[in-house]
Amino acid sequence: ESPPTPGFDLDVVAGGTPPAPAITSVVDDQGTLRGPLAQNAFTDDAQPTINGTGADGSIISVFANGVLLGTTTVVSGQWSFTPTGLLREGLNNLSAQATNAAGNPSPTTGNFPINVDTSAPVAPT
Repeated sequence: ESPPTPGFDLDVVAGGTPPAPAITSVVDDQGTLRGPLAQNAFTDDAQPTINGTGADGSIISVFANGVLLGTTTVVSGQWSFTPTGLLREGLNNLSAQATNAAGNPSPTTGNFPINVDTSAPVAPT
């Protein structure tokens, strides 16, 4: 008969693919015109607030044109993210992806395109 095995702790993290998050709104909160932006809208805000939904506790990665802008966490089914850097002038296809506690990524959201235009209009001659 062998001696008993010492006790140990076992943490099980549920795997699987998390559900894709959703981008529910993009809000211009700088400049003269403010408020929610429709897809393909023009904005003078190069740091709009991006809002969405997802599974609680998921880490949301936010992208513009496939480039990671940063991350945020889903709390009570909601997330919000404002880029620390400026979005580039012109078309920015915003998207998001969730990662669960097991490190599994979700499918990426569809694109939410916005057009950033921070240039002052040319004075008429």
